[in-house]
Amino acid sequence: MHISIAAATVVATMFVSLRLAPLFLFAPVFGSVKLPGHFRAFTVLGIAYLLTVALKLDANAIPLDIVGFASAAIGELLIGAVIAAVMMIGFAAFSFAGRLLDLQIGFGIASLLDLNTQARMPLIGTALSMMAVMMFYLTDGHHTVVRAIAISFEKMPLAKGIASLDFSFLISFGSALFSFGLILVAPVILVLFLIDVGIAVMSRTMPQMNVFVLAISIKVFVGVLLLTFSIRYMSGIAGKIFETMFRVLESVVS
Repeated sequence: MHISIAAATVVATMFVSLRLAPLFLFAPVFGSVKLPGHFRAFTVLGIAYLLTVALKLDANAIPLDIVGFASAAIGELLIGAVIAAVMMIGFAAFSFAGRLLDLQIGFGIASLLDLNTQARMPLIGTALSMMAVMMFYLTDGHHTVVRAIAISFEKMPLAKGIASLDFSFLISFGSALFSFGLILVAPVILVLFLIDVGIAVMSRTMPQMNVFVLAISIKVFVGVLLLTFSIRYMSGIAGKIFETMFRVLESVVS
């Protein structure tokens, strides 16, 4: 059996893979799984070829001169990097909330391997990151991201999309999601702050008491207890975080 693929399809597939590469290298969920490099490369090329064929992408607009070809390739990488950055900011809200709790409770000294980012993170930060990945799949977030990438080739064609790309939204998007991250654990943070105030008053009135050991014991117990009760109420804020991330992601490619 003889299989032939047109040169235009090969070039288009390579450019599509450049747009997909940052997503599968740096973005949470898609790029966080430890896979061999050649397997990851074949996965990106396979998805790129399927998108090229399904969307009937045309490589005729890609310039053939060295400078134009390199500029078009860098533009595709930047578009993919922006899409990956949107996802990274969205998941960073959960990591930010977990780090705040770890700092307040005292778990900051204990580090675990976060499967989402492959980095060392404190205990509660890792737990919230895992919860974020689980909710991402439950809300069909992976389908939304793939659909947004497919739409991006209609709104930002190969070798022409970088001119219409706007980077300014990332600043406001990041500030909004970090605010959501603070709201996610705000009740626990408030109670722990009040405990700190009470412990400070006790240290002034009873200087002979070992307030350091007492404060750690109380904050760990109260913090874990409040976090257990407040998990059921986090789903609304977490859904709002993903809703905002998906809305910004769609606005990027539309």
